[in-house]
Amino acid sequence: MSKRESIARYNLIIKKLRKQPSSFSEISDYLAFESDLQEYNFSVSKRTFQRDIEDIRSVYN
Repeated sequence: MSKRESIARYNLIIKKLRKQPSSFSEISDYLAFESDLQEYNFSVSKRTFQRDIEDIRSVYN
């Protein structure tokens, strides 16, 4: 996965969580929906999602 896709995925996760607290399942569904719209593959495993959250915290905290 490219850096561009990772950063775009981080932004989508942040956007979703700013609107309302969400479960992994809800975020996963949102990423799948955005994947179809933007023609990228934003779908990730739960472990990758956990790593993304750690990365987001380190960058934006």
